[in-house]
Amino acid sequence: MFIKYDKTFHVFPVTSKHNLDKTQLKRLLSGSVVIEEKMDGSNVGIIRHARGFSLQKRNSLVGTSVHAQFDYFHNWANGAARERIMSVPSGTLIYGELLYAVHHIYYGRLPEYFLVFDVRQEKYKLPGRWLNYDDRKEFCERHGFFMVPLVDSGSFTKNDLIDIVPDQSAHGDICEGVIVKRYAKHGYFRGKIVKPGFIKALDEDDEHWSRKEVKRNKLGL
Repeated sequence: MFIKYDKTFHVFPVTSKHNLDKTQLKRLLSGSVVIEEKMDGSNVGIIRHARGFSLQKRNSLVGTSVHAQFDYFHNWANGAARERIMSVPSGTLIYGELLYAVHHIYYGRLPEYFLVFDVRQEKYKLPGRWLNYDDRKEFCERHGFFMVPLVDSGSFTKNDLIDIVPDQSAHGDICEGVIVKRYAKHGYFRGKIVKPGFIKALDEDDEHWSRKEVKRNKLGL
């Protein structure tokens, strides 16, 4: 089982592509939303299945010796976190941000290098279900996982979101941006808001983080 976590589109257009259109934005903001900090790491997942579990990254399963941070993820999942993972029901996908290696923002106050941002439960021959924020929080507390930081919740207009991104991260000095989510019976909708300064820094960085010498983020609240 491998279910890719789809790309999250921008609420405010910053490039010529990957932006929410008017219909998508209206659908996102037509009810109460949850706003969480967008962390600067790698999108990964834990797939709990009948044979145990597998690990995935953005486009494939995680093997060994792909990169130091994925080696860490593999060792952590099969060591310190194994008991927690095996306590999760089969058919569950835990999506999270892997923050072992510094990409562009340094985090000095992480509770763990894997922070959960979504959980999906699959049932045989039935549609999968995304856990809403409260259910995901209860799930993480029950199984011993940490979530990405909550920024705000409630009803918002597009104009309300202009200045919603905090200056400071909950786990570091700089906040990259936020993810806006709405969970509904008929679907799950989300969009992202990224600081223009962060996008500019990405555009000006000639070398991808994965080709740089690995610098670790720091644990400790």
